[in-house]
Amino acid sequence: MKQLSAFGVPIQAWENPDYLLGISAPDGLLGFGAIARAIDPTYVDDFWSKPRYLGTEQSPLGDVVRAALAKVGDTPDNRWDIAIRSYYRHQVPSASDQHYGLDQFRNKDGTPRYPQRSLLVGPLVFSSVSGGADYKGHINGKMIVVDNLYDVDALPWHADWYAKRVKAALGATAFAQNYRLYYNDHADHLGAPANGVRATYLVDYYGLVEQAVRDLSAWVETGKAPADTTRYEVRGGQILMPDNAAVRRGIQPTVDLTVRGGTSAHGGSVSGFLCRPRRRRLLAAARSSPLSGTATATGPTRLSA
Repeated sequence: MKQLSAFGVPIQAWENPDYLLGISAPDGLLGFGAIARAIDPTYVDDFWSKPRYLGTEQSPLGDVVRAALAKVGDTPDNRWDIAIRSYYRHQVPSASDQHYGLDQFRNKDGTPRYPQRSLLVGPLVFSSVSGGADYKGHINGKMIVVDNLYDVDALPWHADWYAKRVKAALGATAFAQNYRLYYNDHADHLGAPANGVRATYLVDYYGLVEQAVRDLSAWVETGKAPADTTRYEVRGGQILMPDNAAVRRGIQPTVDLTVRGGTSAHGGSVSGFLCRPRRRRLLAAARSSPLSGTATATGPTRLSA
């Protein structure tokens, strides 16, 4: 758990452990596991036979890995299914790339702690899905990036990493004049609207993306600057934001939900909740903009229980 959190897997995403761990998906890696298997076919044998891989590591975690194989059956597919889940340990990029979520897998001198594969699969995948982008941050126009805090497939800190690349390439002044990063809480990687168990903790974020596109268009065509970049901090691989929308900035509204004037109630019956919006400007704008899930009230709203 500590390792995954430092790697950047959102703590809050454990609300759906089946998806996070790939239990409910055949591949568990959105198909990228099959790509790694095709590109690096000898990895599985190395994992189960060579030192400093989890398949041979004499540790509590190594014991768990070997017990898992014994439980499901020692077949080629099961060997791959288990081995690929720690592939990231053996895909540590150069320290100069500043992928800080992977720093836990380096020694004090910056060298990798574990054996590294001859080919980094990540850059190949990213290049193929982006039209050959090099992610060095040399943008030639205005850009708004929208990223989701429950995303376990493209980790939230990746957006912060790229923002830092753009700032380094442009300089602080040009960066502020051309770049925005908006984080959305309670939204993940998959398409919206959420359904099933995902609907119990996720919101439909498509309206926020549409709003960002409208704001980008106005920024380019009329010079009207969009809302400020979301205020956040990175702590141990996790992206943390203030609860209050006015302090948080960005474009996602928030609400305070209280009962009997407090955040919780014990005993007796509850007749209603008070829902107080925290982003009045956006709530008013929602009347003409497709901000999904946003109330249009400009003051407190009472909800009957």
